[in-house]
Amino acid sequence: MDEVALVGILANSVDNAIEGCLCTPDGAEKFITAKVDYSVYNGAGKLRIVFENACADNIIFDGDFPKSQKPGGGTGTKSITYTAERYNGMAEFATKNSVFRTRILLHL
Repeated sequence: MDEVALVGILANSVDNAIEGCLCTPDGAEKFITAKVDYSVYNGAGKLRIVFENACADNIIFDGDFPKSQKPGGGTGTKSITYTAERYNGMAEFATKNSVFRTRILLHL
């Protein structure tokens, strides 16, 4: 995998997690967790990346993508998804109980 592509996925994920924490209501716990693991199964490598972060309860999705709160919108989740698909992988974004989760699977 191209190192620049991997850095792009990680940088966008961290940026989105920080933005989510900044939008978390005052007094609520603010956190970011990241888990990355690599495994090989039947000779094929898989890289799994999961970010979870605190977020506000009012995140709205447009299809599979969260709508950005940034003026003019954002492109981070679309960039993550595009890069994951380039490596026959997938990206998924979801919220539950004030936690935003980004899951990425790359086939290497």
